[in-house]
Amino acid sequence: MPGIDGFEVLKRLRSASATALTNVIMCTARGDTSSILKAEKSYATDYIIKPFELSELMGLIRKYI
Repeated sequence: MPGIDGFEVLKRLRSASATALTNVIMCTARGDTSSILKAEKSYATDYIIKPFELSELMGLIRKYI
């Protein structure tokens, strides 16, 4: 995403009252511990690392809808 990353998007979603409680599954190639912890601290609903199986993503989606 030009000029913005997923963490910034998540921050903006959490700060807006209309989207503060929206489930957000972070889909990223960043699998390092610091990125996962940052997502948790930013209140990501869940975190999936690319590449992933479609069935894995669908399982997470089903879990949160």
